Amino acid sequence: MVDLSLPITEEINVARRVMKRNPGIKVIILSVHDEQTAVDDCLSAGAAGFVLKRTAANDMIPAVWEVLKGLTYVSPSVEAEG
Repeated sequence: MVDLSLPITEEINVARRVMKRNPGIKVIILSVHDEQTAVDDCLSAGAAGFVLKRTAANDMIPAVWEVLKGLTYVSPSVEAEG
């Protein structure tokens, strides 16, 4: 899980570095950014999930379970807004 309060491009770069150093690791981005483009960019970079900080209390456990099953998770509120 990557929990950063950085510009989205930095969150993506951190996720890429983690995945490069640890092949096979699954990264879930925990972010304040709720734009669909931010989600798309993170998933395109290889993140397995994207959870909004404002909904993390409800979304984090389902996100981890979905990612462990090999699926991709995006906070439902992002999908609803997108």
